[in-house]
Order: sequence, then structure tokens, then C-alpha cells
Amino acid sequence: MQPTPRRTEPGALRPFVEPLEVAEPVVHANLTLAPLRGEGRRRIDYLMAAQAMAAGVFTVTEIDEAGSVPELLALNTSRQMVLLLDGEELVGAKQNRILNTSVMLPPGSRTRIPVSCVERGRWRHVSPTFGMGGYSPARLRARKSRQVTASLRQRGRAESDQEAVWNDVEEHLAALGAPSPTRAMRDGLERRRDSLGAYLKALPYPQGARGVVAAINGRFAAADVFDKPETLEAVWPRLV
Repeated sequence: MQPTPRRTEPGALRPFVEPLEVAEPVVHANLTLAPLRGEGRRRIDYLMAAQAMAAGVFTVTEIDEAGSVPELLALNTSRQMVLLLDGEELVGAKQNRILNTSVMLPPGSRTRIPVSCVERGRWRHVSPTFGMGGYSPARLRARKSRQVTASLRQRGRAESDQEAVWNDVEEHLAALGAPSPTRAMRDGLERRRDSLGAYLKALPYPQGARGVVAAINGRFAAADVFDKPETLEAVWPRLV
């Protein structure tokens, strides 16, 4: 089973964003976050992928022993839907990947999910299944999203430009001065763990927010909006 791609038409997001109100921004160093509050249209019952993995009801593996760079196999054995978010990192198996698009997986399903590689220098098993990692840098996610949108329009598939994603990872590692034997995006985040911890401490989750707009050095970087505050709170540390 594969997720059915859906193309967002102009104006389709208006009903989701019109009820939102921008709260007082919070700032630490070069990062400004403006929380978004407001009631969602409706609440959907689902588990976040990290929650489902921790509960032992959700696993992600290579599609088979040989593996395939742009696809993974997700197995949801729970009685609830499981949500994977665009840009989330999956670590382990033959190489680390990130989600090409957000995917809602039905209960009791086996689904091939579209991904991009963010660890160019490894193609060997280090674990039988994937674990949840961090979150893609804003620039990488933005560029990848444009590639995936173009692919959906042209081919009906949520595919990225893998070479371009690797180039973005290289830029990310170079900017952080992070050597990586396998050229893994994750190594950049690990190298900056202490300084990133200071941001997390200074910018706790703003209660009641279900969205956030981020600016870096005064320039727009990213925006994320969810159906309910609980989802934003769950991903807040990795998102920041």
C-alpha cells in the first residue's frame, strides 16, 4: 500500500489558517518564534510516530533486504492512525532518511513511505529497524518540499531530487563545522547539542499553541501548523 499524494490548490489552506491568532513572539539569540493559537476545524485521533514506536506498535524498516533509497516500509499494528511528519528523520537500518511529505498511516497497515537519504556515506545495516531522529533544517526542508511538489504535479509521486538533498546536507555540515565519516545530517545536530540545548531551555513550548512561525536573523525561515496543540507540543524540542 502506498499513500495517495494530494496536491494543495491555491486557497485550500485558508480555512485552516484564518482562525489563527499570532501571539507575542519569543526570542533567543538569533531565533524568533511567533506562536499561533486558535481552534482547529476538528480533532483527529492519532499517535505520533515516536509515541507509537515507544509503545511497540509501529516499526519502520527497509522495504526488503536489498533496500531502496527513496522508500521505506512502515508497519502500523495499533488500532489508531499514526502520523509521520514532513522532514522528520528516521535513523538506523542501512542509512538515515527524512520524510518527503507528511503521511497518516491507517491502523493495521503496511505502507511504503517516500523518503530521502541524509547519510550519503553509508549503505549497510546498523539496526534492523529505524528509530526517530531529529528534524530537517529549515532550508533543506523548504528546498525538498519544492522538489516534492514539482514531482507530485509532474509524476504523481512524492519524490525529491536526491542529489540536491545531499548537497543541502553537505552545506549544513559545513556551516556547523561538523565532520561526519558517513556525511550524516544527524552528526551536525549532535555536534551542536550543547548550544541547541540553550535554545530549548530559553524557548519552552508556548502553552495552547498549535502552530509557530520562525525567523532566523530577522528573516522568515519556516512555519508549521497542526490540528491541535498536543501535536506541536510533542514535536517542539525537535522542531526548535
